[in-house]
Amino acid sequence: MNKRSNTIRNTNEFSFYNETQIETIGNKPDENPIKNSYKEVWLRALKKIKLNRRIHHFTSLKKHNPFAVTDELIETICQNSELYNPHTEILSKCVIHPHGYFYLLWTLLISICLFYLATYGTYYIAFWEYNQDSVQMRIEIIIDIIFILDLFLTMNLAYYDKNNYFVAKKWKILLNSFFGWEILDLVSAVPFGIIMLFGSYERIPKIVFFRYMPKLLRLMKTIKKLRNFLFIRKIDYFVIIYGKTIHTIRIFFILSLFIHLVSCFFYISAKFDDFDIDTWVSRNHLNNATPSERYLASVYWAITTLATIGYGDIVPFTTTEKIIAILWMIMGVYVVSFSIGQFTILYSSQSIRDSLVNQMLIIVEDYSKSTFISSTVKKRLKLCVHNLSIINRTCKIEKILKDIPSDLKYEIAANIHNQAMLKIPFFTIKDKKFISTLAFMLDYVVVSAQKNLWTKNEFADGIFFIIEGRVKYIHDELLFFVYNEGQYFGDIEIFLKQERKFSAYSCNACKLFKITKHCLHMIKKIFSDFYNEIKTAVEKRCKNLIINLAEMIVVNLYYKGEILKMSHEYIEETASELYQNIFGKHKHKSNEEILNVFRDKLEVTQHALDSAIDMLKIVKINI
Repeated sequence: MNKRSNTIRNTNEFSFYNETQIETIGNKPDENPIKNSYKEVWLRALKKIKLNRRIHHFTSLKKHNPFAVTDELIETICQNSELYNPHTEILSKCVIHPHGYFYLLWTLLISICLFYLATYGTYYIAFWEYNQDSVQMRIEIIIDIIFILDLFLTMNLAYYDKNNYFVAKKWKILLNSFFGWEILDLVSAVPFGIIMLFGSYERIPKIVFFRYMPKLLRLMKTIKKLRNFLFIRKIDYFVIIYGKTIHTIRIFFILSLFIHLVSCFFYISAKFDDFDIDTWVSRNHLNNATPSERYLASVYWAITTLATIGYGDIVPFTTTEKIIAILWMIMGVYVVSFSIGQFTILYSSQSIRDSLVNQMLIIVEDYSKSTFISSTVKKRLKLCVHNLSIINRTCKIEKILKDIPSDLKYEIAANIHNQAMLKIPFFTIKDKKFISTLAFMLDYVVVSAQKNLWTKNEFADGIFFIIEGRVKYIHDELLFFVYNEGQYFGDIEIFLKQERKFSAYSCNACKLFKITKHCLHMIKKIFSDFYNEIKTAVEKRCKNLIINLAEMIVVNLYYKGEILKMSHEYIEETASELYQNIFGKHKHKSNEEILNVFRDKLEVTQHALDSAIDMLKIVKINI
């Protein structure tokens, strides 16, 4: 290991892992090469800045889209960075890892103890008389022992220093604990319950009534520790889904906890003064009341003071009562402001969400009308949209359909335009995923009777599927082919990358699905099998189309008397000639025409260049 450290010093290449190993090996502080070179410090600072910017970028993305970026992704970025320390820290005996499961369970235990003290423990001290044989006092003694053990556990807890180095050496941990301890941590470890058990209760100062205060101040600090553990962050998805409910519950919990504690301390103030005639308990004749009645009166005073109502029936008079009242009124300003602000934010966000939901429901209604979705499916879609936990601020039908369940999405796809997808055999044999995706990418086209879909030599812009009606192909005013319901056409020119070779007209009123070139390009990426299936059939479909055209031409010539008989050989010869003229020679002819135009332009350019050179020569001679 020393050899490894020497190699590091010679190369000046310090990774986070090497720095950690140097820190935990036992080198003396002055042997740390980081202190002897500022170059590595600046390099490390630069790496920290880069990593921090990346984390900040992904965190901002997560705020806009919680499901796009997860904590696991951010954790992976941190792990892949040069600052990451794989969990190979060397721990000596009796040293506890700050991110280990043992310390996690211990922190949970401390949290449970603090929660008990903040609720029933404080209530018992205030409204019940001291009894060392009671169950409550035994629980308090156990909690005192736990806090004493926590003090010793902290003295053996490894930590990360300000440079993010993992420190596991015992003497450094003790030194850090000694200088890092707060007075609050030390006071909270004082076992008042044990002292009261072995001492005389009458001789103990009355300040012991407030003995839970130091421990209660550690509650927020302990909760923050729990957030440092990774698996706790796994509940982020749950928090996102039920964020507003959890936020509302948290506000009520904090507000109720403050009211409960102040109510108990306000009664303790009277107990602190031995229920003198000037205390609020004696003045309101509550000395003989039950604990629940006295607690209710204390809560009543805390709420009226917090709400700035102050009816004047219960007022502080003694010094202790006034101090507690002043502190509560000061805290009440913050508590009320915080609560009102949080509820305003919740109401505002809920109003925005309701507005977005209404917009989405209107879009769903319009989409259902335009696609003739059944009322049952429309109700299910609206219910699904209404129950969405995360609402996109951009209300589009694509966004809405993306967030709904796959089964409902397929049912909508199968029901749009009166179950149009199910009327086309090509789609009925495909799987649900293909139907659910393609159905919302198709253009719905309605064409009246005898309407021209396109003419010869027009640009080919898509493939058409016939839902209802028939479409006829015409070549030189000759009808030679008719497509019926459930068939598709227009694919030949798309895949051959040529203009339309024939004119297409509707025989009657038609309803069509259209796959545009852009949509076909997306299908090629997502569903390559479907794309290849259509592409493979193009050549065969093209030959069948040409044979039908050849047959109609031969029949037409026969009835005109231009040929004596019709033969299969003559039809094949005509079809071959048509294929070359329409799909073969035409392409070569177009290439030849383009080449001739290019040559003509090149000759004009050359002639202009020669003329310019001649003019320059003349100008030079004249000069």
